[in-house]
Amino acid sequence: MDETPIVPAAKRGDKSICMPVETEAQYQSLMENADACRSHLMQLWRRHPELLPAHFEQGFRFHSFVYSRKLGLRMRRIELHATQEVYQLRRGWPFSGGGWKQPCL
Repeated sequence: MDETPIVPAAKRGDKSICMPVETEAQYQSLMENADACRSHLMQLWRRHPELLPAHFEQGFRFHSFVYSRKLGLRMRRIELHATQEVYQLRRGWPFSGGGWKQPCL
């Protein structure tokens, strides 16, 4: 298990990145496996850089976890090297029509 600290859940207005995933199980796997999560984010950046914040290409580190009691989920946070801004990694999934649906947190 990762030793990254768990911090209180983010407040409204905090920065987040919606990570497109196919299933809840895939999202949970990415939250538990840092290497897989990094790979998924880099693939997302190569395919859809508009979904990620400016300066993402300059690198990031895994910062911490937050726990949402409302959703019952442990979510990773990343910190951008260039700006030291911290972003929470939210889940997103496909919906009929070919786009991505972002859940309300």
